[in-house]
Amino acid sequence: MLKSKLTLAVVVAVLLSLASAIGLLHSSPSAQAEAPLQSDGVKPLLAHSPASAYPIDYFQISPLVVDPNVSETVQLKFTSDGTVTSMKLALATGVTKTLVQVGNVFSTTLTPAQALFGYTASDYNHNIVGRLHVYQGPIDAGAFGVFVNVKDDSIPDVSSSYGGCFILCAYKQSAHVVNLWMPWLDAANPNVISITQQFYRYFGDDYDFLSIVIVPERYANRYHANVQNNVSGIGLPLSDNTAFYGSGGRLLGFTEYPLSTYFDMASQASLHEIGHQWINYLRSNELRGVTPHWPISSLAYGMMGWQDASGEGLEFPWTFTPIGSDRYQLAWADYALTYNSMELYLMGLAPASSVGGFVVANDQSAMPCSGCIVTATIPYKVADVIRDYGARSPAYPSARRKFRVATIVVTQSRDLLSDREMAFFDHMAARGSLMTPLNYSEGFASGVTWPFYLATSRRGCLITTIASDGACYTEFMPLLKR
Repeated sequence: MLKSKLTLAVVVAVLLSLASAIGLLHSSPSAQAEAPLQSDGVKPLLAHSPASAYPIDYFQISPLVVDPNVSETVQLKFTSDGTVTSMKLALATGVTKTLVQVGNVFSTTLTPAQALFGYTASDYNHNIVGRLHVYQGPIDAGAFGVFVNVKDDSIPDVSSSYGGCFILCAYKQSAHVVNLWMPWLDAANPNVISITQQFYRYFGDDYDFLSIVIVPERYANRYHANVQNNVSGIGLPLSDNTAFYGSGGRLLGFTEYPLSTYFDMASQASLHEIGHQWINYLRSNELRGVTPHWPISSLAYGMMGWQDASGEGLEFPWTFTPIGSDRYQLAWADYALTYNSMELYLMGLAPASSVGGFVVANDQSAMPCSGCIVTATIPYKVADVIRDYGARSPAYPSARRKFRVATIVVTQSRDLLSDREMAFFDHMAARGSLMTPLNYSEGFASGVTWPFYLATSRRGCLITTIASDGACYTEFMPLLKR
C-alpha cells in the first residue's frame, strides 16, 4: 500500500510539472502583487482573500453537494491554525461527535441520515448538519454552523464540458458556471488575482462582475471589491486596476464567497455586495462619520443596511415615525426587498429628483430597537451628495442598467466538480437573472428574496450566462443601456 501511494505521488508530481511547463499552472509576477484597490471597507483587500477570522484556517466537505436520492457518506475535514486542541460536532440529530485529530487536521464522517436530518423541500437546497465547537484547551472558541448544499429534485441536471485540457484539464464549464482547477493556491489565503488571471486565459473580457466561490472553504465574510470605478459623484475616486486582474478594461469588480452554502446570486446578501460597487463611499458630515455602511437612519432601510460597532453591515428592519421636536420613533417593519431611492440614485438607476429626504439619528451609539426614540436634527438629501461630490456621471437615464456576471468556482485540494456539484452551482448562479420573487435559505435565515431586476424596481438586470450575452426583458425596460 505504501509503495502504491508513493508511486501515485510521483505520477501526480510529474503531471503537475508538465502542466506548469505548458502554462496550465499559470502564475505571473503581477499575480503576486498587491493591487491598489478600493474595497467596501469591511475587509482590507490586497492580492489575497481575507483569512478566516477564526482558529479554523479552512475546511472541506466531501461531497460538496449531497443528493437525498443517493445514499453516501459525507466527510468533514477542518484544518486549524495550530491553537486548537479538540473539536466536537453537535449534530442536529442530538448526537455529539468528537472529531479525529491528526496534527492540525480534525475530521469525521457523517451517515446520509446525519447529513440530511430533517431536510425538506422547504429548506431550499441547504441543510444544517449541526454546530461545531472548537476548543483551545478548556476554552470553547464558539459554535460554528455546519451546513451542506443539497441538490434535490428542484434542481435540474445540466450539461457541462471540459476545457484547457492537455494531460490535465484546467476547467469545467456549464451554462452559468466555470469551475477552475487550481491546486497550487494557498488554501488559507487564496490569491484572487491568480484566480482572475487564470479565468481570463480561457474566457473573454465579457463580464462586468465576477462571483468567486473558493473550495476549500473558510469561515470569513463574503465581500465585494472594486476593480475599477468609472463613475463620479458617488464619493469614490476614479480608478482602473483591470490590468492586474487580466481584464482588458471591462471588469468593474468581484465578490468572493468563502462559504459555498452562502452563494446565491438572487439573495439579498449578493445584491448588497453588488451594491457596494457604487454605494457607501459618501463621507458627508450628515452621515455622522459612519462608513462603509449606512448609519442608523432611514437610509439603512434598503439593500445596504446599517453598520454596528464592528463595522459589519446588518439589515435594518425599522421605519421612522415623527413624533415632534426632531424626535422619531422606530417601528418594526418587514425586511426591505429593494434598494431605496438614494441607493438607486448612486447606482445610476434613478434620477436625483426621485430621491427624498432621509432621517439620520444624532446618536449612533445606541442600538436600534422597536419603539426606540431617536433625535435627528439634520435631514440628508441628494442635494447634500451633489454639494459634496458633484452630480453623478453618468447619470440616469444614460447610466448602464444591464450587467453581466460570471460565476467561478475554484477547487484547490480536490478534482474538478462533479456533475451534481456543477448542477447545484449553475442553479444558484442562474437565479440572479430571474425576474420573480424566490424562496431562499442562507445559514440560519430563510424567506423570500427579490432578484436584482425586482430589487432595482425593474430598472436593472443581471445576465449570468457564461457563453452568451443574454437579454433582459426589454419590454419592461425601455431605457435599457448595454
